[in-house]
Amino acid sequence: VEPCIETNKLILPFSVEESASQKVFRKEPRNEKMIIKGMNSSGINELFSTGDAMGTILKDVFADVNIYDDDIRLLSSRFISPISTKTAISFYKYYIMDTIKVDRDSCIHLTFVPNNSQDFGFTGHLYILKDSTYAVKKCTMNLPKKTGVNFVDNLDIIQSYEQLPNGQWVLKDDDMIVELTVVKGKLQVRRTTKYSNYAFNEVSPKLFKLKGSTVKDVDAMMKGADFWNEV
Repeated sequence: VEPCIETNKLILPFSVEESASQKVFRKEPRNEKMIIKGMNSSGINELFSTGDAMGTILKDVFADVNIYDDDIRLLSSRFISPISTKTAISFYKYYIMDTIKVDRDSCIHLTFVPNNSQDFGFTGHLYILKDSTYAVKKCTMNLPKKTGVNFVDNLDIIQSYEQLPNGQWVLKDDDMIVELTVVKGKLQVRRTTKYSNYAFNEVSPKLFKLKGSTVKDVDAMMKGADFWNEV
């Protein structure tokens, strides 16, 4: 048993799943593929014949969240992004808390809450670069306690961004922590995603001819320790 840093609750880890993937994207004609290079699992999930029972249950919970979208779809609901260019200013209250360093960058720390406590929106923190770009360096967002989803007690979203040598800002870390109520107690599930090796050169057209939006390499389940140490 060990304490969770974010929730301060004691947890007993019983399952770990890992995957290493390459995501390719094309604007015109629009297409994207997720190519799974390696998959690995250990713990109690090995007792399930399908090996994907937990993933099926949590698919809707762990949707990809892009704070630069005006509307964020999560748990079959619509949330207004705290940096929406259309409605954020009228929907949220913002409070300047402090100026702090985040990875050696000077940032303005903002907290935000819905203007109306009855509204269905995020609460959380924004860390904005203290320069003319006002780029988001880090954000944390929490769902309201009453999400309308019976088994979801709490969900935290923690994202960090970095600037590439070409000046573009990209997502670096994307963590989601959800607390669920199940038949025999409570579960905490964490999804940790690390993004690296961004490239903007032309992608081979052959990759977009592969069937399905997600493609698994034939040896994805057979990667050794050297592969996992590298990634």
